Amino acid sequence: MAALSTEFNKYYKQQLKSYGFIKLKGLPYFGKLINNEIFQFITFHNMNSLIKGKKAFTIDVGILTIYSKSLDKHSLAIWVNPLMNFRNIDESLNERFDDIYAFYYDDQSISDTLAKTFEETKSIAFPYMDKILSLEDYIWYCKYMHIALLRNADQFYQDSLLLVKTNNHDDFLDVFEKQSSVMLKRFGNHPNDKDYQQIRKEYYKSIVEEIAQARDRVYDNPELYTKTMEELERRKQVNIETLKSYGIIS
Repeated sequence: MAALSTEFNKYYKQQLKSYGFIKLKGLPYFGKLINNEIFQFITFHNMNSLIKGKKAFTIDVGILTIYSKSLDKHSLAIWVNPLMNFRNIDESLNERFDDIYAFYYDDQSISDTLAKTFEETKSIAFPYMDKILSLEDYIWYCKYMHIALLRNADQFYQDSLLLVKTNNHDDFLDVFEKQSSVMLKRFGNHPNDKDYQQIRKEYYKSIVEEIAQARDRVYDNPELYTKTMEELERRKQVNIETLKSYGIIS
């Protein structure tokens, strides 16, 4: 039996061609660049199987930008989402993930399993990926999928500089309240619980203070603002070279 990576590359190359994805040189990823800014990519990773005689894997989908801190293979591996993570955007997806968090296969079923994964990827991930066409869209994506990427703009952390580039003035209170609400349910809907109140304070710090207020410190400091824009341009040039090495840019 051919290795899963071989079968994955062969099947997904054929299926993704019409969606504009190409195989990245030297990596088990498929990717495409949208509007010269948004880099979307798809891969898989092996998982521990819970079924005797079967192997397991899941499909991972990621989105970064030409201005991200890095597009090297380490960054691609960190900032991906298994399909189940899209329930962070759409809670109605929850009921589906007992079945498709892991895909199980053996020698006889690998082809059918890959076909199933692609149908699930199209159904779950593609509708949201199709919405991420601009830097503003990408910030929306980060709010739900990787909010940590937006922290500490005044320290040039990860994708937080995009808040400045897009002239973002979101207070991020909606994210803070949503995450607090999810946690409140875990504390039996008792808002005065001391542990819940402590977690709520930590959420406020990590979301409102470290994202919105850190961004505003860049706006308020002309020198820091200039350095931010220079850093964005530097990242762009580095990432262009990385994408050339992948074959995404000729």
